[in-house]
Amino acid sequence: MEVQTGIKIGHTSLHNRAIKQEWSEQSSQTLVKEISVDGGKVRVRGPQGEGSVWLDYKAVRLHSSLYAAYFQENESLINYVNRQPLNPLLTCLGDGHDGIWNIIAQINPKGRRL
Repeated sequence: MEVQTGIKIGHTSLHNRAIKQEWSEQSSQTLVKEISVDGGKVRVRGPQGEGSVWLDYKAVRLHSSLYAAYFQENESLINYVNRQPLNPLLTCLGDGHDGIWNIIAQINPKGRRL
């Protein structure tokens, strides 16, 4: 924040603001014909001396310009996409990771995926 705005904000204050923020779900106003799904890892540090763990997140881009990301909630991502107005033939883009294709396999269950 300091680099972007010139205002220094402590990490605890920033964390508290993020927790209190209400996020509204965006919905596509047009038929979604293409999606991209990818994932990554976030390092979560434990108490001092206990080390850290790497946890997964997944993100989706609906090519109607909507984005969504979920931290350890693959089912939420799948449900979000399936609530959108999906084209009967949906083009899906993902890397070769099995975790991504397991998610894509559950998207557009009444249509087809290309």
